[in-house]
Amino acid sequence: MKMLDELLNSKNPEIYDLKDEMKYKGVNSVEKWEKYYYSKDGFDCDGTIGKNYCNLIREIYRVLWDWEDICQNNRSSKKVYRYGKISLASMNDARDTEWGPETMNSFYTTHKNWKHDIETNLWDIFAGSVGRIGNMTLTCRGYNKYFAYDYWDIKISRLYLDNKELNVLYVNCFFQWDYVKPAPCGKKYCLKTFWSGHEKHYLPGEKNDVINYIKCVDIYTKRRGLFLVGMLQIASSDIEEYKKIREGIFLSKEIYGSFINVIEDILKKFKTLKEETKKIIIDTQKKIEYLSI
Repeated sequence: MKMLDELLNSKNPEIYDLKDEMKYKGVNSVEKWEKYYYSKDGFDCDGTIGKNYCNLIREIYRVLWDWEDICQNNRSSKKVYRYGKISLASMNDARDTEWGPETMNSFYTTHKNWKHDIETNLWDIFAGSVGRIGNMTLTCRGYNKYFAYDYWDIKISRLYLDNKELNVLYVNCFFQWDYVKPAPCGKKYCLKTFWSGHEKHYLPGEKNDVINYIKCVDIYTKRRGLFLVGMLQIASSDIEEYKKIREGIFLSKEIYGSFINVIEDILKKFKTLKEETKKIIIDTQKKIEYLSI
């Protein structure tokens, strides 16, 4: 399994498929996903605890959000837990609960219902994109009980966008800007659905809805993955510099329209960042600008 520094030093870490942590084999991403999904080894890309678990993504949660999922039982042993507290005062003030790993968009439901209607190459893209670091997040305990299908636009809306205390905090803290849009009042975020009418109909109703959804997940996971990698690089270089950005931007009540808006605000508000940090931020900005949808 990869260590975090190996991931950051690898080529295109934003599209690394976390299913590769368990070396699932397949002629394409769909076959690899099937080996992963139907395996009985207990491995989950988002870091959920089973017989095996993805420590790489859990380490990302620990670095970026001070996630406390490890308990020191005694001097010689540690135990890793399914859930843990987040050591960020703003988040704990809003919701004093435990947080656990979550896969944002999932492959199974869409593929099951549209398997024979969509081109193979699109399913291949989709099966790979759902395993990326940009498709993984932390969410509060008990979250999954609210939802029948795995579409992140509806999921984030029901528990976070409809929550006055967590609306802005959750989106900013966990880099969720692609899945929302600024509300007309300018003080909160509101739902941006994958397809028209999704808030009333969980499953896509048209072939074009499925195609556009797959393209969205591909771009969104790449873009969020690039941003995650950039912030991890800053944290690896100077953790205090990253914490300063986190406190001033990601834990703020500012409303942002895109990742680029966030990056521009970082560069505007923090004039004394180290040159290495500035370089990482500007490089991240260029890579994100290169993506289009």
